[in-house]
Amino acid sequence: MNPLEYAIKMELDGVDYYNNQAELNKDNELYNVFKEMAKDEMTHAEILKNKMDEFTFELKDDRNLEKAKMSMLH
Repeated sequence: MNPLEYAIKMELDGVDYYNNQAELNKDNELYNVFKEMAKDEMTHAEILKNKMDEFTFELKDDRNLEKAKMSMLH
């Protein structure tokens, strides 16, 4: 698991934790606080997912380096 995947997992664990805490406190003013915190954690996870998507790329097999080496030899 790379660092971004781990960070996303931690944020999603936070969402679960705060939602569980909200349920435990549904009869008092902490309910809304925990729901807001869960929402913030989800936002953080989405930001990290978007960042991770920027870093994914397909390494294509090309011969540019090989061609450059050959041109230097001639």
